[in-house]
Amino acid sequence: MQELKCKNCGAAIGIDNVRTSENLAVCPACGSVFYISEKSEIKKPALKTKIPMPQGFTISDNSYQFSLTRKWFSPVIIFMIFFALFWNGFMIGWHTIALTSKLYFMSLFGLLHTGVGIWLVYYIVAGFLNITEITISNGILAVAHKPVPWPGNINIPAVELKQIYCKQITRRGKNGISYFYEVRAITQHDSDKKIIKGLKTPEQALFIEQELEKYLKIEDQIVPGEYK
Repeated sequence: MQELKCKNCGAAIGIDNVRTSENLAVCPACGSVFYISEKSEIKKPALKTKIPMPQGFTISDNSYQFSLTRKWFSPVIIFMIFFALFWNGFMIGWHTIALTSKLYFMSLFGLLHTGVGIWLVYYIVAGFLNITEITISNGILAVAHKPVPWPGNINIPAVELKQIYCKQITRRGKNGISYFYEVRAITQHDSDKKIIKGLKTPEQALFIEQELEKYLKIEDQIVPGEYK
């Protein structure tokens, strides 16, 4: 493979930073974007390994409609039950002491934490009952989280989708670093749209990407910043 170097800073540019379909290269060091010669001998990326269906997924696929369903339930929900019982039990005791002692400001101060406890219960109920359903029907790609209402429902005309890719999200907290995964789409107008977020494993995200591209007959291409 011919080595490519940035025309701005001289840094080496790997195949992951080359858009072969558009003859564009993006420098990973300085972010410069420039055209590359059609004569450049750039190897095509190796075909992706087929991702098997993760646990909790089901697919219905025919010539009229595509449907991919993912159950939310995981063992983490069991842990959340005990945590929510402890949290809400503590807050009930807090408000009981505050109100019987007529310490109304103390009770008011605890309302924020009470709200967290209510959200935990809502999250647990959703974790037991909810599914995420991705459908392609009548030319529309739709994502719905149900039956418990949850943000993130979308509708995108399938004809607008040019590329599907996965992205790793890094979150740093008191307990260290955690990773989540998103499935995103590049449209014909080069806008970036989020299809689904909050996936726990890369296999879940890569499987969704794989099946959507297969049904929509989208040739997989390199997207800068995608999860490999």
